[in-house]
Amino acid sequence: MVNLIHISDIHYGDGEYKQEYMENVIKYINSNKDHIDAVVCTGDLTKKGRYYDFEQLSPILKRIEVPTLTVAGNTDVKNSGIIFFEQFFGPRRTKMVIENKDTLIIGIRSCKDDLKKGEIGDEQLAWVIETIQKHPKKNIVLALHHHLVAVPYAGRSWNAVRDAGELLEITQRYGVDLVLMGHKHIPHAWLFGETTLVYCGTSTTDLVRADDPPCFNEITLEDEDIEVHIINSKTLEKEVLLTRKRGVVEFIRPRKGRLDHILQSEVYK
Repeated sequence: MVNLIHISDIHYGDGEYKQEYMENVIKYINSNKDHIDAVVCTGDLTKKGRYYDFEQLSPILKRIEVPTLTVAGNTDVKNSGIIFFEQFFGPRRTKMVIENKDTLIIGIRSCKDDLKKGEIGDEQLAWVIETIQKHPKKNIVLALHHHLVAVPYAGRSWNAVRDAGELLEITQRYGVDLVLMGHKHIPHAWLFGETTLVYCGTSTTDLVRADDPPCFNEITLEDEDIEVHIINSKTLEKEVLLTRKRGVVEFIRPRKGRLDHILQSEVYK
């Protein structure tokens, strides 16, 4: 069994960033560090990719006492910020092998300089496959910033990577168990074959959508079993997002989506 914490969309330097939410996240992780194998951060660490934001955020995140894998988000690569991301947080694509848990976590760069839109690209797709082949593990986790499948409340802007189809094909060919994503500040889950797609809300800001709280995910993965809890960054209250046993969904968090609001609108009555 592998236990993960999934945080995302910190947006340090934004006026909506809340240090008290960050303190709650760090406190929760460090208080449970004996039971957490890794923390995965799926991008948008900063507001505009400025040097001073990376410089100030780095020592804050280094207080996390659990191995952490971090990928860049679209706001991190504004103003050529990928240079500073790599200086403070490591390579634009990376991997973590947890040998005692037979787990491989792969982090890739889905963002392009100064663009909201995402793309993986042929070279990086090949690297993902080669990495899986070099490190065959029971549990395979893929992390990126942008979406592979759109989610409710995501708005009108393009949020999926241009070559999502190829990456989804990789998940099916090579038995990827879990894909972790951020970007639109929406906690959600989709099922795609044997792969579970998990999206994180904004963990440390009030840049939330609809009635979702600032939050992060706690994930337990073992063989075909997976359980995901949403943890409110303000209150640290837990809510089950998804429970999947032997590949069969036992529970998925009901949510009142945009379609429900559309159907209830007076305009259509």
